[in-house]
Amino acid sequence: MLRVVVFDADETLLDLRPAVTGGLVAVLEEMRRLAPAAAALSLADLESDWHAVFGERSAAPVQQIRQAALARSLARAGLDAHLDDLTTLFFTRRFALTRPFADALPALAALREPTPPALPARGPSGRPRGHPDRPRHGARRARRGSPGSDGVVDA
Repeated sequence: MLRVVVFDADETLLDLRPAVTGGLVAVLEEMRRLAPAAAALSLADLESDWHAVFGERSAAPVQQIRQAALARSLARAGLDAHLDDLTTLFFTRRFALTRPFADALPALAALREPTPPALPARGPSGRPRGHPDRPRHGARRARRGSPGSDGVVDA
């Protein structure tokens, strides 16, 4: 039996909040190292830049939104020229810190376990649908002479 389960990993299986915060902290530390003006910025400032850009471009890919948000943050400290390097720093740190939620791996393991075969659905007679003693739908229709869903009477 083929069984496929599809998940959107971010915030379903993966707890991104600590990873994103860690990425932003790394960027903020590097900004402060590069420019004294960045000392006035806080983690909340960088987070608010994300929300502002997300509000304008919510349909854009996450990487583009994050880069535009970082561009806003860097502009506050005159560090526009460091956008590519600090975007790389953010994503490197974020991916390194990304972990699954505590219950995600046990849930996925449970999905891998074999499942018992499904019992056949039972019809009104109590016999399983498709039971050899039960006429197929088309034969029953023909016997009654009633039209099917296509308006044609089976004969």
